[in-house]
Amino acid sequence: MRAGLLRHEISLEREVETVAASGAVVKTWQGYASRRAELRESTADEFLNNTLEGTSQKAVFVIRWTEGVQIGDRLLHAGKAWQIVGLVEIGNQRGLELRVVSP
Repeated sequence: MRAGLLRHEISLEREVETVAASGAVVKTWQGYASRRAELRESTADEFLNNTLEGTSQKAVFVIRWTEGVQIGDRLLHAGKAWQIVGLVEIGNQRGLELRVVSP
């Protein structure tokens, strides 16, 4: 993984539940890591499949290894929230490929 390709700043967040004073359960997103990432471009085939499958956008971000990232967490990039739907370990804990969708 080349440091020069990690040009995008992202934040990783996890949904947490808290109990308000009224007793109601409130779900919020809590940040747990900020990283630099590479945004991988889609190939033409992936782009065509994406258009045919629906309206959600898909992307792949590559970051250095970060412990505790889970499917269901979300990623913030340039003010946009992306849901993490897939994780691929790169090497022996060298990095992570985050496959994300945006509704």
